[in-house]
Amino acid sequence: MAPTFLAGKVEFLVAMLLVATVVSLATRRTRVPYTVALVILGVGAQAAGFLPKVGLTPGLVLTVFLPPLLFEAAWNLDIRTLRIVWKPVAFLAILGVAVAVLAIGAAVHLAGGLSWPAALLLGAALSATDPVSVVALFKEVPVPGRLAVTIEGESLFNDGTSVAIYQVLLAGVATGKLSGLTLGGQFVLLALGGLALGVLIGGLASMSLSFIDDHLTGVMLTTVVAYGGFLLGARLGVSPVLTVVAAGLVAGNVAKGQLRMPRAPGPRRLRLRFKGLKTVSREISVAIDSFWEYAAFVVNSLLFLLVGLEFVAGPVFQRAAPFFWALVGMQGARLLSIGALFAVPGARPRSREVPVLYWGGLRGALSLAMALGLPLTIPGRDTVIAVAYGCVLFTLVVQGLSMPWLVSRVFRPPVRS
Repeated sequence: MAPTFLAGKVEFLVAMLLVATVVSLATRRTRVPYTVALVILGVGAQAAGFLPKVGLTPGLVLTVFLPPLLFEAAWNLDIRTLRIVWKPVAFLAILGVAVAVLAIGAAVHLAGGLSWPAALLLGAALSATDPVSVVALFKEVPVPGRLAVTIEGESLFNDGTSVAIYQVLLAGVATGKLSGLTLGGQFVLLALGGLALGVLIGGLASMSLSFIDDHLTGVMLTTVVAYGGFLLGARLGVSPVLTVVAAGLVAGNVAKGQLRMPRAPGPRRLRLRFKGLKTVSREISVAIDSFWEYAAFVVNSLLFLLVGLEFVAGPVFQRAAPFFWALVGMQGARLLSIGALFAVPGARPRSREVPVLYWGGLRGALSLAMALGLPLTIPGRDTVIAVAYGCVLFTLVVQGLSMPWLVSRVFRPPVRS
Protein backbone atom coordinates (compact mmCIF):
# COMPACT_ATOMS: atom_id res chain seq x y z
CA MET A 1 0.00 0.00 0.00
CA ALA A 2 1.36 3.44 -0.96
CA PRO A 3 2.43 5.82 1.83
CA THR A 4 -0.21 8.37 2.77
CA PHE A 5 1.77 11.41 1.60
CA LEU A 6 2.47 9.79 -1.79
CA ALA A 7 -1.17 8.77 -2.23
CA GLY A 8 -2.22 12.35 -1.55
CA LYS A 9 0.11 13.68 -4.25
CA VAL A 10 -1.14 11.13 -6.75
CA GLU A 11 -4.75 12.03 -5.98
CA PHE A 12 -3.96 15.72 -6.50
CA LEU A 13 -2.24 14.95 -9.82
CA VAL A 14 -5.21 12.90 -11.01
CA ALA A 15 -7.59 15.71 -9.98
CA MET A 16 -5.56 18.25 -11.98
CA LEU A 17 -5.49 16.00 -15.05
CA LEU A 18 -9.25 15.53 -14.78
CA VAL A 19 -9.76 19.30 -14.58
CA ALA A 20 -7.48 19.80 -17.57
CA THR A 21 -9.42 17.19 -19.57
CA VAL A 22 -12.73 18.89 -18.85
CA VAL A 23 -11.30 22.31 -19.75
CA SER A 24 -9.85 20.93 -22.98
CA LEU A 25 -13.23 19.55 -24.03
CA ALA A 26 -15.06 22.73 -23.03
CA THR A 27 -12.73 25.14 -24.86
CA ARG A 28 -13.04 23.31 -28.16
CA ARG A 29 -16.41 25.01 -28.65
CA THR A 30 -15.28 28.47 -27.54
CA ARG A 31 -12.77 31.09 -28.67
CA VAL A 32 -10.97 30.98 -25.31
CA PRO A 33 -7.48 29.50 -25.66
CA TYR A 34 -7.09 26.30 -23.66
CA THR A 35 -4.06 27.45 -21.67
CA VAL A 36 -5.67 30.77 -20.75
CA ALA A 37 -8.80 28.96 -19.57
CA LEU A 38 -6.62 26.79 -17.30
CA VAL A 39 -5.03 29.85 -15.70
CA ILE A 40 -8.42 31.51 -15.11
CA LEU A 41 -9.84 28.30 -13.68
CA GLY A 42 -6.80 27.91 -11.42
CA VAL A 43 -7.25 31.43 -10.06
CA GLY A 44 -10.93 30.78 -9.41
CA ALA A 45 -10.34 27.37 -7.83
CA GLN A 46 -7.69 28.76 -5.51
CA ALA A 47 -9.86 31.71 -4.49
CA ALA A 48 -12.81 29.41 -3.79
CA GLY A 49 -10.67 26.88 -1.95
CA PHE A 50 -11.50 23.97 -4.28
CA LEU A 51 -7.84 23.10 -4.93
CA PRO A 52 -4.92 23.75 -2.56
CA LYS A 53 -1.73 25.65 -3.35
CA VAL A 54 1.18 23.27 -3.91
CA GLY A 55 4.09 25.71 -4.03
CA LEU A 56 5.37 26.54 -7.51
CA THR A 57 9.13 26.35 -6.91
CA PRO A 58 11.96 27.34 -9.28
CA GLY A 59 13.25 23.75 -9.23
CA LEU A 60 9.87 22.38 -10.24
CA VAL A 61 9.51 24.77 -13.16
CA LEU A 62 13.09 24.68 -14.41
CA THR A 63 14.02 21.03 -13.88
CA VAL A 64 10.71 19.19 -14.34
CA PHE A 65 8.49 21.31 -16.61
CA LEU A 66 10.80 23.41 -18.77
CA PRO A 67 13.09 20.81 -20.48
CA PRO A 68 10.33 18.82 -22.21
CA LEU A 69 8.52 21.99 -23.30
CA LEU A 70 11.69 23.52 -24.74
CA PHE A 71 12.71 20.30 -26.45
CA GLU A 72 9.29 19.68 -28.00
CA ALA A 73 9.10 23.20 -29.41
CA ALA A 74 12.67 23.07 -30.75
CA TRP A 75 12.20 19.55 -32.19
CA ASN A 76 9.24 20.78 -34.26
CA LEU A 77 10.73 24.14 -35.30
CA ASP A 78 11.54 24.07 -39.03
CA ILE A 79 15.11 25.30 -39.42
CA ARG A 80 14.49 26.14 -43.08
CA THR A 81 11.94 28.80 -42.12
CA LEU A 82 14.11 29.85 -39.17
CA ARG A 83 16.92 30.62 -41.62
CA ILE A 84 14.61 33.03 -43.43
CA VAL A 85 13.62 34.92 -40.28
CA TRP A 86 16.89 34.62 -38.33
CA LYS A 87 17.55 38.37 -38.36
CA PRO A 88 14.38 39.46 -36.48
CA VAL A 89 14.70 36.41 -34.20
CA ALA A 90 18.31 37.24 -33.31
CA PHE A 91 17.55 40.95 -32.88
CA LEU A 92 14.58 40.38 -30.57
CA ALA A 93 16.25 37.55 -28.66
CA ILE A 94 19.40 39.54 -27.87
CA LEU A 95 18.94 43.30 -28.16
CA GLY A 96 15.21 43.08 -27.44
CA VAL A 97 15.89 41.28 -24.16
CA ALA A 98 18.57 43.80 -23.18
CA VAL A 99 16.21 46.71 -23.90
CA ALA A 100 13.48 45.05 -21.82
CA VAL A 101 15.79 44.49 -18.85
CA LEU A 102 16.87 48.13 -18.84
CA ALA A 103 13.40 49.57 -19.53
CA ILE A 104 11.61 47.53 -16.87
CA GLY A 105 14.44 48.02 -14.39
CA ALA A 106 14.56 51.79 -14.91
CA ALA A 107 10.76 52.13 -14.71
CA VAL A 108 10.33 50.24 -11.43
CA HIS A 109 13.41 51.87 -9.90
CA LEU A 110 12.76 55.49 -10.84
CA ALA A 111 8.96 55.45 -10.52
CA GLY A 112 8.21 52.31 -8.53
CA GLY A 113 10.74 52.74 -5.74
CA LEU A 114 12.64 49.43 -6.06
CA SER A 115 16.40 49.34 -5.57
CA TRP A 116 18.53 48.99 -8.70
CA PRO A 117 19.54 45.34 -8.04
CA ALA A 118 15.96 44.22 -7.43
CA ALA A 119 14.66 46.31 -10.35
CA LEU A 120 17.17 44.85 -12.83
CA LEU A 121 16.51 41.31 -11.63
CA LEU A 122 12.78 41.91 -12.11
CA GLY A 123 13.58 43.24 -15.58
CA ALA A 124 15.52 40.06 -16.36
CA ALA A 125 12.66 37.89 -15.10
CA LEU A 126 10.11 39.72 -17.26
CA SER A 127 12.34 40.37 -20.28
CA ALA A 128 11.63 37.23 -22.28
CA THR A 129 8.47 36.10 -23.98
CA ASP A 130 7.97 32.66 -22.53
CA PRO A 131 8.06 29.81 -25.09
CA VAL A 132 5.62 27.74 -23.03
CA SER A 133 2.94 30.43 -23.31
CA VAL A 134 3.62 31.50 -26.89
CA VAL A 135 4.00 28.06 -28.48
CA ALA A 136 0.89 26.78 -26.69
CA LEU A 137 -1.13 29.77 -27.89
CA PHE A 138 -0.07 29.50 -31.54
CA LYS A 139 -1.07 25.85 -31.62
CA GLU A 140 -4.63 27.07 -31.11
CA VAL A 141 -4.58 30.45 -32.89
CA PRO A 142 -3.52 30.06 -36.55
CA VAL A 143 -1.10 32.68 -37.86
CA PRO A 144 1.07 32.68 -41.01
CA GLY A 145 3.92 30.19 -40.87
CA ARG A 146 6.64 32.85 -41.18
CA LEU A 147 5.19 34.90 -38.33
CA ALA A 148 4.68 31.83 -36.14
CA VAL A 149 8.30 30.75 -36.57
CA THR A 150 9.50 34.29 -35.86
CA ILE A 151 7.62 34.49 -32.57
CA GLU A 152 8.33 30.89 -31.55
CA GLY A 153 12.01 31.18 -32.45
CA GLU A 154 12.29 34.45 -30.57
CA SER A 155 10.56 33.03 -27.52
CA LEU A 156 12.85 29.99 -27.46
CA PHE A 157 16.11 31.88 -27.82
CA ASN A 158 15.27 34.96 -25.74
CA ASP A 159 14.22 32.56 -23.04
CA GLY A 160 17.83 31.41 -22.92
CA THR A 161 19.29 34.92 -23.08
CA SER A 162 17.02 36.20 -20.31
CA VAL A 163 17.99 33.34 -18.00
CA ALA A 164 21.67 33.97 -18.80
CA ILE A 165 21.31 37.69 -18.02
CA TYR A 166 19.45 36.81 -14.82
CA GLN A 167 22.23 34.44 -13.73
CA VAL A 168 24.93 37.01 -14.50
CA LEU A 169 23.07 39.78 -12.63
CA LEU A 170 22.47 37.50 -9.66
CA ALA A 171 26.17 36.64 -9.49
CA GLY A 172 27.04 40.34 -9.77
CA VAL A 173 24.67 41.30 -6.96
CA ALA A 174 26.07 38.52 -4.76
CA THR A 175 29.68 39.66 -5.29
CA GLY A 176 28.91 43.38 -5.42
CA LYS A 177 30.54 43.66 -8.86
CA LEU A 178 28.15 44.90 -11.55
CA SER A 179 30.75 45.92 -14.13
CA GLY A 180 29.25 46.02 -17.61
CA LEU A 181 32.35 44.47 -19.22
CA THR A 182 32.48 41.61 -16.74
CA LEU A 183 28.76 40.93 -17.00
CA GLY A 184 28.94 40.99 -20.79
CA GLY A 185 31.81 38.51 -20.89
CA GLN A 186 30.01 36.12 -18.54
CA PHE A 187 26.84 36.36 -20.61
CA VAL A 188 28.69 35.51 -23.84
CA LEU A 189 30.31 32.47 -22.20
CA LEU A 190 26.97 31.24 -20.86
CA ALA A 191 25.12 31.71 -24.14
CA LEU A 192 27.73 30.48 -26.60
CA GLY A 193 28.68 27.61 -24.32
CA GLY A 194 25.06 26.48 -24.10
CA LEU A 195 24.57 26.67 -27.87
CA ALA A 196 27.81 24.77 -28.59
CA LEU A 197 26.98 22.05 -26.07
CA GLY A 198 23.45 21.75 -27.46
CA VAL A 199 24.69 21.39 -31.05
CA LEU A 200 27.09 18.67 -29.91
CA ILE A 201 24.37 16.78 -28.02
CA GLY A 202 21.92 17.18 -30.89
CA GLY A 203 24.48 15.87 -33.39
CA LEU A 204 25.27 12.83 -31.26
CA ALA A 205 21.56 12.17 -30.76
CA SER A 206 20.96 12.41 -34.52
CA MET A 207 23.71 9.89 -35.23
CA SER A 208 22.31 7.54 -32.60
CA LEU A 209 18.75 7.83 -33.94
CA SER A 210 19.91 6.93 -37.45
CA PHE A 211 21.03 3.50 -36.20
CA ILE A 212 17.98 2.80 -34.00
CA ASP A 213 15.24 0.59 -35.40
CA ASP A 214 12.97 0.51 -32.34
CA HIS A 215 10.51 3.36 -31.75
CA LEU A 216 10.48 2.97 -27.96
CA THR A 217 14.26 3.25 -27.77
CA GLY A 218 14.09 6.34 -29.98
CA VAL A 219 11.57 7.98 -27.67
CA MET A 220 13.70 7.10 -24.64
CA LEU A 221 16.79 8.62 -26.26
CA THR A 222 15.05 11.93 -26.94
CA THR A 223 13.85 11.99 -23.32
CA VAL A 224 17.43 11.59 -22.15
CA VAL A 225 18.51 14.39 -24.50
CA ALA A 226 15.86 16.79 -23.15
CA TYR A 227 16.49 16.26 -19.45
CA GLY A 228 20.14 15.20 -19.67
CA GLY A 229 21.04 18.18 -21.83
CA PHE A 230 19.47 20.57 -19.36
CA LEU A 231 21.21 18.97 -16.36
CA LEU A 232 24.58 18.76 -18.15
CA GLY A 233 24.40 22.40 -19.21
CA ALA A 234 23.69 23.45 -15.63
CA ARG A 235 26.51 21.24 -14.33
CA LEU A 236 29.04 22.67 -16.81
CA GLY A 237 28.07 26.26 -16.01
CA VAL A 238 26.60 27.15 -19.41
CA SER A 239 23.02 28.06 -20.31
CA PRO A 240 20.95 24.88 -19.84
CA VAL A 241 18.00 26.46 -21.66
CA LEU A 242 20.00 27.18 -24.82
CA THR A 243 21.56 23.72 -24.55
CA VAL A 244 18.14 22.06 -24.79
CA VAL A 245 16.94 24.42 -27.53
CA ALA A 246 20.01 23.81 -29.71
CA ALA A 247 19.93 20.05 -29.10
CA GLY A 248 16.24 19.79 -29.99
CA LEU A 249 16.63 22.00 -33.06
CA VAL A 250 19.53 19.96 -34.46
CA ALA A 251 18.15 16.52 -33.58
CA GLY A 252 14.64 17.27 -34.84
CA ASN A 253 15.68 18.77 -38.15
CA VAL A 254 18.30 16.12 -38.91
CA ALA A 255 15.82 13.36 -38.04
CA LYS A 256 13.24 14.84 -40.42
CA GLY A 257 15.69 15.44 -43.24
CA GLN A 258 15.52 19.24 -42.95
CA LEU A 259 19.17 19.57 -41.92
CA ARG A 260 22.10 17.50 -43.16
CA MET A 261 24.96 16.38 -40.94
CA PRO A 262 28.29 17.89 -42.03
CA ARG A 263 30.83 15.60 -43.64
CA ALA A 264 33.17 14.19 -41.03
CA PRO A 265 36.92 14.79 -41.30
CA GLY A 266 39.38 11.92 -41.14
CA PRO A 267 39.83 8.63 -42.98
CA ARG A 268 37.69 7.81 -45.98
CA ARG A 269 36.06 4.92 -44.15
CA LEU A 270 34.90 7.22 -41.35
CA ARG A 271 33.61 9.80 -43.85
CA LEU A 272 31.60 7.13 -45.61
CA ARG A 273 30.14 5.99 -42.32
CA PHE A 274 28.94 9.52 -41.53
CA LYS A 275 27.76 10.02 -45.10
CA GLY A 276 25.56 6.97 -44.70
CA LEU A 277 23.54 8.57 -41.92
CA LYS A 278 19.87 8.67 -42.81
CA THR A 279 16.74 10.20 -41.41
CA VAL A 280 14.86 8.12 -38.88
CA SER A 281 12.23 5.70 -40.06
CA ARG A 282 8.63 6.77 -40.47
CA GLU A 283 7.58 4.60 -37.53
CA ILE A 284 10.16 6.09 -35.16
CA SER A 285 9.48 9.66 -36.33
CA VAL A 286 5.72 9.29 -35.75
CA ALA A 287 6.33 7.71 -32.32
CA ILE A 288 8.67 10.52 -31.23
CA ASP A 289 6.36 13.24 -32.53
CA SER A 290 3.33 11.67 -30.84
CA PHE A 291 5.11 11.20 -27.53
CA TRP A 292 6.36 14.77 -27.34
CA GLU A 293 3.03 16.18 -28.46
CA TYR A 294 1.33 14.34 -25.60
CA ALA A 295 4.10 15.15 -23.09
CA ALA A 296 3.96 18.86 -23.93
CA PHE A 297 0.16 18.86 -23.68
CA VAL A 298 0.21 17.26 -20.21
CA VAL A 299 3.04 19.43 -18.88
CA ASN A 300 1.47 22.58 -20.33
CA SER A 301 -1.85 21.71 -18.70
CA LEU A 302 -0.31 21.14 -15.27
CA LEU A 303 1.92 24.20 -15.48
CA PHE A 304 -0.78 26.70 -16.46
CA LEU A 305 -3.16 25.30 -13.87
CA LEU A 306 -0.45 25.64 -11.21
CA VAL A 307 0.23 29.24 -12.25
CA GLY A 308 -3.43 30.03 -11.65
CA LEU A 309 -3.51 28.17 -8.33
CA GLU A 310 -0.49 30.09 -7.05
CA PHE A 311 -1.82 33.57 -7.78
CA VAL A 312 -2.96 35.72 -4.85
CA ALA A 313 -4.30 39.17 -5.72
CA GLY A 314 -3.61 40.88 -2.38
CA PRO A 315 0.21 41.26 -2.67
CA VAL A 316 -0.14 42.62 -6.22
CA PHE A 317 -2.72 45.26 -5.26
CA GLN A 318 -0.56 46.29 -2.30
CA ARG A 319 2.25 47.03 -4.76
CA ALA A 320 0.16 48.75 -7.40
CA ALA A 321 2.79 51.39 -8.28
CA PRO A 322 5.71 49.05 -9.13
CA PHE A 323 3.26 46.69 -10.86
CA PHE A 324 1.94 49.51 -13.06
CA TRP A 325 5.41 50.77 -13.96
CA ALA A 326 6.65 47.26 -14.67
CA LEU A 327 3.79 46.87 -17.17
CA VAL A 328 4.66 50.23 -18.72
CA GLY A 329 8.32 49.28 -19.04
CA MET A 330 7.49 45.81 -20.39
CA GLN A 331 5.05 46.99 -23.04
CA GLY A 332 7.14 50.03 -23.95
CA ALA A 333 10.26 47.91 -24.44
CA ARG A 334 8.32 45.48 -26.64
CA LEU A 335 7.01 48.32 -28.79
CA LEU A 336 10.47 49.90 -29.04
CA SER A 337 12.14 46.62 -30.03
CA ILE A 338 9.61 45.85 -32.75
CA GLY A 339 9.82 49.42 -34.03
CA ALA A 340 13.61 49.09 -34.23
CA LEU A 341 13.21 46.08 -36.53
CA PHE A 342 12.24 48.47 -39.32
CA ALA A 343 15.78 49.86 -39.22
CA VAL A 344 17.47 46.44 -39.46
CA PRO A 345 18.16 45.36 -43.07
CA GLY A 346 16.32 42.13 -43.85
CA ALA A 347 14.40 42.12 -40.57
CA ARG A 348 11.57 44.50 -41.44
CA PRO A 349 8.24 42.84 -40.51
CA ARG A 350 5.20 43.02 -42.74
CA SER A 351 2.78 45.71 -41.67
CA ARG A 352 -0.02 43.23 -40.91
CA GLU A 353 2.31 41.21 -38.67
CA VAL A 354 3.24 44.09 -36.35
CA PRO A 355 0.14 44.04 -34.08
CA VAL A 356 0.36 40.26 -33.57
CA LEU A 357 4.13 40.40 -33.14
CA TYR A 358 3.71 43.04 -30.45
CA TRP A 359 0.72 41.52 -28.66
CA GLY A 360 2.27 38.03 -28.76
CA GLY A 361 4.83 38.96 -26.13
CA LEU A 362 3.32 36.81 -23.38
CA ARG A 363 5.14 36.01 -20.16
CA GLY A 364 4.79 32.73 -18.30
CA ALA A 365 6.00 30.37 -15.61
CA LEU A 366 9.68 30.93 -16.36
CA SER A 367 9.37 34.56 -15.22
CA LEU A 368 7.79 33.33 -11.98
CA ALA A 369 10.56 30.77 -11.50
CA MET A 370 13.25 33.45 -11.80
CA ALA A 371 11.40 35.76 -9.40
CA LEU A 372 10.85 32.97 -6.87
CA GLY A 373 14.49 31.94 -7.20
CA LEU A 374 15.82 35.23 -5.79
CA PRO A 375 17.79 34.82 -2.54
CA LEU A 376 16.05 35.92 0.65
CA THR A 377 18.78 38.54 1.15
CA ILE A 378 17.75 40.55 -1.94
CA PRO A 379 16.00 43.76 -0.76
CA GLY A 380 12.51 44.01 -2.25
CA ARG A 381 12.28 40.29 -3.04
CA ASP A 382 8.59 40.11 -2.05
CA THR A 383 7.79 43.03 -4.32
CA VAL A 384 9.62 41.40 -7.23
CA ILE A 385 7.62 38.18 -6.78
CA ALA A 386 4.27 39.97 -6.48
CA VAL A 387 4.92 42.19 -9.51
CA ALA A 388 6.11 39.22 -11.58
CA TYR A 389 2.91 37.31 -10.75
CA GLY A 390 0.78 40.30 -11.70
CA CYS A 391 2.55 40.90 -15.02
CA VAL A 392 2.46 37.23 -15.98
CA LEU A 393 -1.25 36.98 -15.23
CA PHE A 394 -1.94 40.20 -17.17
CA THR A 395 -0.23 38.91 -20.32
CA LEU A 396 -1.77 35.44 -20.10
CA VAL A 397 -5.32 36.61 -19.46
CA VAL A 398 -5.59 40.00 -21.19
CA GLN A 399 -3.30 39.37 -24.15
CA GLY A 400 -4.07 35.67 -24.36
CA LEU A 401 -7.85 36.16 -24.40
CA SER A 402 -7.70 38.92 -27.00
CA MET A 403 -5.21 37.19 -29.32
CA PRO A 404 -7.84 35.15 -31.26
CA TRP A 405 -9.86 38.32 -31.84
CA LEU A 406 -6.75 40.23 -32.97
CA VAL A 407 -5.64 37.49 -35.38
CA SER A 408 -9.13 37.24 -36.89
CA ARG A 409 -9.18 41.02 -37.48
CA VAL A 410 -5.64 41.30 -38.84
CA PHE A 411 -5.64 38.25 -41.10
CA ARG A 412 -8.72 38.09 -43.31
CA PRO A 413 -9.45 35.66 -44.96
CA PRO A 414 -8.16 32.91 -42.58
CA VAL A 415 -4.39 32.52 -42.73
CA ARG A 416 -2.52 29.74 -44.45
CA SER A 417 0.84 28.55 -43.20
